[in-house]
Amino acid sequence: MKFTMLMLEIRSGVPGFSGSYSEGIASIAAVVKQAGHEFELIHVTRPTSPEKLAERVAATKPDALGYSCMTHTFPYLKAFAPAIRKALPNVPTLMGGVHAILNPQESIEIEGIDAVCLGEGETVVLPFLERIRQGQSFEDISGLFVHHNGKIYRNAANPLVVNLDSLPMPDRSVFDFSKLVTTLEGVLYVFASRGCPYQCPFCSNHAIRSQAPNSKDYLRYKSVARVCDEIEIASGVFPGKLRGIYFQDEILTMNLAWFSEFANVYPRRIGIPFNCNLRADLVSERTADLLEKSGCNSVSIGLESGVERIRHLVVGKNISDEAFRKAFERLHVRGIGVNTFSMIGLPGETPADALQTVFFNADSQVDKNMVSIFCPYPGTKLHKLAEETGILSARMPDTFQDYSPLVQSTISASQVRFIHDFFKEIVFLKRSRWPGAALREPLIRYVERDGPSMKVLSSSKRTARFLLTVPYLLAGRFIFNRQSRVFKKRPAAPVPTRTSEGTRFREKGGREQHFPQLVQIEPGSGSARASGGEAVPDRQEERGSSRAPRQSSGASPRLNPGARCT
Repeated sequence: MKFTMLMLEIRSGVPGFSGSYSEGIASIAAVVKQAGHEFELIHVTRPTSPEKLAERVAATKPDALGYSCMTHTFPYLKAFAPAIRKALPNVPTLMGGVHAILNPQESIEIEGIDAVCLGEGETVVLPFLERIRQGQSFEDISGLFVHHNGKIYRNAANPLVVNLDSLPMPDRSVFDFSKLVTTLEGVLYVFASRGCPYQCPFCSNHAIRSQAPNSKDYLRYKSVARVCDEIEIASGVFPGKLRGIYFQDEILTMNLAWFSEFANVYPRRIGIPFNCNLRADLVSERTADLLEKSGCNSVSIGLESGVERIRHLVVGKNISDEAFRKAFERLHVRGIGVNTFSMIGLPGETPADALQTVFFNADSQVDKNMVSIFCPYPGTKLHKLAEETGILSARMPDTFQDYSPLVQSTISASQVRFIHDFFKEIVFLKRSRWPGAALREPLIRYVERDGPSMKVLSSSKRTARFLLTVPYLLAGRFIFNRQSRVFKKRPAAPVPTRTSEGTRFREKGGREQHFPQLVQIEPGSGSARASGGEAVPDRQEERGSSRAPRQSSGASPRLNPGARCT
């Protein structure tokens, strides 16, 4: 049996885009091959005509076809599937991926789709192929919606795979490994777990979990030994320089017993710098210590919005500003860099709210800002909210950087694009000596006017980025690699210790520095108060720079351990 799978990861606005690694595809490929079948992947990363793609698929001479797509690329699938069915009228097709799981009815109604997977593909692909091999129908296979003889059969979803070690090693060879964008930049994607216990209304995890019969087992980990085995195999065939590893898990440290074992084994067996995803309210002292011990040199934390009200009421993250500052400080003190995920254009957001997200990142001295334009996934609570309030347009962008699919009276599409496009530039200016803090009010007034100059600036920025993408991928990544800030070595920041004589900063393994008096910032006062009670000017607030230690610059420690730090 020959199973050809199409992975639709199309980025129309990114010239030269060559795709990313998908653990789901690699795992399904391994399951199919282990059973003795052939597997071929067609990784579609650029827009193409349905007819040309149909010819390419037909040339593989498949016995069965698989489609994998997300909501962003679902419109492409609706155009491709009928053309491929015309070229291969008797080849059964199976669709999977996040959009299929969350929208099985919409998916099964597409011309050219015979079956839709309701969960993890490893549980249905072999029964599907076996029925085809035997010439039998497959409308009663559990875990599938099936369109057969004009009728739709809605079978129940299969249980989740609880023991991830029971699956064969993911087969990365089905990808053109050397040409993936992540590989070109020297990064290896690794998954140590599946699932997430939280119910963030912007994320599809809660909707996917609710459909599984054993939803209580949604968060599952591979054994530490299995994770290390996968990394050793993948790094052994990694082309070029391997800068670091991205653990793509929702929250790598969720199971502290597992992560404690990981912190003991990973440095000894692997020892490659890595980045992982965390929640700010989970960064305890113990977790931070384990991250340092394991060799983690940066983490990515979902800030989402710099406005507490929006974070609590819209994003569903009841995490205070102070909790973020404390988490960032704990990480920085241990020499671990902090990257944040932020979203612009959330429901009900105003230009001032969106800019506050930028200012929060600037004041917190985040090492890397990762910003996207909010796009609600079907099946999520925020998608339902957008539909009910009438702010959801019919447009669906290719990526989270294209444009906002929401039409809101509180913030326009051009305002969203401008703040998104110039996020990092605003952060830089806010931290600089000039204009520093003075930038805040004039910028808010400028964006609120929503004038034509803002649209011109945004269009110019996007054009320049478009033109520079291919040169960067070809040669620029050797001069300035985007991952260099993520995986560079950072010295640990000095740890402040209060004494009766003042404040001492002890560097790890180093000498002790003494400062005669502790200066603390009084929030919102624009001034600081020394330990003796005398008010002193808040110079750092005037400069607009962060009031937290910056370990990457090697500058002297600042005397405000409780201030904002990211």
